[in-house]
Amino acid sequence: MTQSRVGILLLERLATVSSVGLFSSAVTLTAGLAMIPDSLSTAAYPRLCAATQQPNLQLFGSIAGRVVLTNATIGVAVGAVLFVLAEPILGVLYGSAFRHAASALRVLSVGYLFGAVACVGGDSINALGRPAINMLVVGLGLAVTILVTIRLVPSFGITGAATAYALGMLIMAVCIWVGVWVTFRQRSSPNLGRRD
Repeated sequence: MTQSRVGILLLERLATVSSVGLFSSAVTLTAGLAMIPDSLSTAAYPRLCAATQQPNLQLFGSIAGRVVLTNATIGVAVGAVLFVLAEPILGVLYGSAFRHAASALRVLSVGYLFGAVACVGGDSINALGRPAINMLVVGLGLAVTILVTIRLVPSFGITGAATAYALGMLIMAVCIWVGVWVTFRQRSSPNLGRRD
């Protein structure tokens, strides 16, 4: 959720105070809901670590696959509810004036799905002993979010900030899973890439 918090900080510089309040309401809602997939991923982390100690990484792949599938399912379900019911949810939770944040919440709901998938990838790459990859990917996602926010907010306001967040999370999810896949293949096939 660092990316969405950066969006708030940048909005303070690039938009109105009311825009910051509207965006903050949508971010707070998605940040609270993000604890669900984050908790599942964190709960699986000890099992992922133990599975990396096995000579065969099939158990690791099985655990990571089940958790990412569960988180993706949660991401789709929660994201769909937020997308379809954005206005009434914001109206009930924060008041009718916050219904104007519905477009941003809809875009953030897509980013929510990417974040649910990315968090499992982060824990998986850490369990595989490559936390530097996780740090690089998070840094990349943050940099993309900052640059895209600066570019989109002047024209699209809070929806631009939400789009920057969703794009940053998509890039993080793709990059972290590429890192997991490459590391998993290297660990599964130690002779991969060696010439005899």
